[in-house]
Amino acid sequence: MNTLEIYRKLKESKFTKEQAEVIIETNNTELNNLATKSDITELKHELKLEINGLNSKINRVETTLNSKIDKVQNKIIYWILGSILNQIILTVTLIQLSK
Repeated sequence: MNTLEIYRKLKESKFTKEQAEVIIETNNTELNNLATKSDITELKHELKLEINGLNSKINRVETTLNSKIDKVQNKIIYWILGSILNQIILTVTLIQLSK
């Protein structure tokens, strides 16, 4: 519906010329603030790019964390194996000394 049609309908509904004009002006102001299909399409494209960028960052962080976790796990395994070996040596030594 265009502005002229709205104006005519308001006049037919017994609005004064001034009231109709204010309503039309307010309506036009509000319509100018609405997003167009083009605006939405552009925003959608920008959001997809942003999401793809964030996914890439997440993947890099995940790779880095997995690498660090693997290193820590290896250190823990070496510590545990070293402790077990030390316990064995200590036990064997104590057995030898107790004879």
